[in-house]
Amino acid sequence: MRTFVAIKIPKEIRDELTKLEDDLRDGVLREAPIKWVEPQNIHLTLKFIGEVDEKKLEAIKTGLKRVLREFSPFRVSFSGVGGFPNLRRPKVIWVGVEEGKQTVISLATKIEDELERYGIPKEKREKSPHITIGRVKRPIVLDSKIEEELKFYAESFKVAEIFLIKSELTPKGPIYTDIASYHL
Repeated sequence: MRTFVAIKIPKEIRDELTKLEDDLRDGVLREAPIKWVEPQNIHLTLKFIGEVDEKKLEAIKTGLKRVLREFSPFRVSFSGVGGFPNLRRPKVIWVGVEEGKQTVISLATKIEDELERYGIPKEKREKSPHITIGRVKRPIVLDSKIEEELKFYAESFKVAEIFLIKSELTPKGPIYTDIASYHL
């Protein structure tokens, strides 16, 4: 079973992100070969776990419960549009975390530390909390002035619950199903 740990985004903010996707698709990125994330699938990943079997899944659920007890509800807001590895030659188009960024990093780090006990490897890259809104299908080079045209800000919301989610890949895109939720 393919799984990940995430913060779900309220519908109002998903709607704003979907409008941003539409604006980019119809504007500065109209020629770019980008697969935009469906509104219902927009989320903030804390840890991509990958494939796990049922036995390991139960241990992971217990470990997440233990770690997440340490955290209280907090606020998150999103700001700015960027790309990985950079915005000139992106493979991923994203919106960054502004308010709550350090808490998200701390949360993701604690989750990774806990899951390493169950054989889930830590991410080698530095943590850069973001919401993926699009994946570039083939290499592109964007104008260096594109950053001036990409603006986004969403009001903050309260994060009071974290989710363990199953991701089933289909030809029409991924289908996400909640496996467990954890109140902060």
